[in-house]
Amino acid sequence: SHCHPDHWLELPVLHNVFTWFVPRSGIPVYGTARTREMDDAVTVQVKGTPSPFVWTTIDAASELTIGDQQWTFDRTDHPVETLAARVSTGDRVVMFTSDSGPAWRFDDFGRGADAAFCDASHLSDFEQQGIPHMSAREAATRAHTAGVDRLVLTHLIPGSDPDAHRDEAAAAYRGP
Repeated sequence: SHCHPDHWLELPVLHNVFTWFVPRSGIPVYGTARTREMDDAVTVQVKGTPSPFVWTTIDAASELTIGDQQWTFDRTDHPVETLAARVSTGDRVVMFTSDSGPAWRFDDFGRGADAAFCDASHLSDFEQQGIPHMSAREAATRAHTAGVDRLVLTHLIPGSDPDAHRDEAAAAYRGP
């Protein structure tokens, strides 16, 4: 979804695994241009040894078909190019916000999703501090406005209280 290390840094490890220990090839990887640049910068390539990955660079205008899934993307409110993903298959829709600050509203992008996996890094006490992530309350409010059927809070700050996040979200979102 974007070039921050917590979202891609296992790729060099997987590259080594699939090159040397569990040989694989043709593994599709979808990511932003900057994510690929950063991965290329830290992954040790051995001359004459092909990469196990086949990269597809995505941006907010990308539309992909992967198996029976339709993928679309939207730029979120984050300091680097960060893409939310909407995945539909048949009559089911799932949305992943990735990382996003409060300026991104997914009313249209998330409309009618069966489930939304939303960045809820902190609690509402931190909303005015300029943190480029949503609070649990902000994620819940946006999911409610978009008519999302089920909300899953993600990207909670390590050491935070998941129950406090759930309670704050429940006050703004009536669904599961």
